[in-house]
Amino acid sequence: MEQRGKVAPRSDAARGAARRQPPRLSTGFKGRHVAEFQALLAKHLPYCRVRYAF
Repeated sequence: MEQRGKVAPRSDAARGAARRQPPRLSTGFKGRHVAEFQALLAKHLPYCRVRYAF
């Protein structure tokens, strides 16, 4: 039977890396496109509002 040991604690470097944002989120790609979409929406459908952008 396989024994499971305790998980080794993460190093400080590993903990710091886990807190950083992934590169795809730090570029602002989504934010720029959501802003562009909201501007188009306001121009063509001013009564339609964006409540959440995922």
